[in-house]
Amino acid sequence: MQLDKIYSFLITILLISSCAVSNVNQEIQEDTEKSGDVQSSEEGEEKDNSFDRIEYHFQDASVPPQYHRSYSYILTSSTFRYVVDSYGDIISDTTVSIPDGKWEKVQGMFSKAISYKKQKESQPGCTGGHGESITTWREGVRIFQGSNYYCGGNTEGNLGGDIDGFVETLIQGINGGVLLPR
Repeated sequence: MQLDKIYSFLITILLISSCAVSNVNQEIQEDTEKSGDVQSSEEGEEKDNSFDRIEYHFQDASVPPQYHRSYSYILTSSTFRYVVDSYGDIISDTTVSIPDGKWEKVQGMFSKAISYKKQKESQPGCTGGHGESITTWREGVRIFQGSNYYCGGNTEGNLGGDIDGFVETLIQGINGGVLLPR
């Protein structure tokens, strides 16, 4: 009987904390939309492609630290930076020069392949998924940001288009000892 009360208490705490996280995420999204940090956020709206830096971030699922690997690709007109971390601890941080024509190719692929999509309603109760985001910057100002969270066969977020094709273009031809997952 005592064990049943403990289980009930733990389940109640879990449900309450899950609802709180969901509410916080919704508030963050609403604040971002109101802040004007991102110049374009509507499905089908034209993107501003005059950026000077583009970032792709992959957030790994919640797994033990020895298996957790999140990574970031950061491209400018002259360099490609690749950062791997495990729950914030930097495992590697490498910057290499990019080949001629790479910057223009990535800008073109972004323009052609990446778009905003209408954000779906959150799916309650899904944990353990992974996420990815693409952000563009011009002179330190964010001009595009889209992200998705993948969990339980569902996709939640506003990032649309050929994301895999874009990431392949982003990392294609990069060398210098950088191990690129994908």
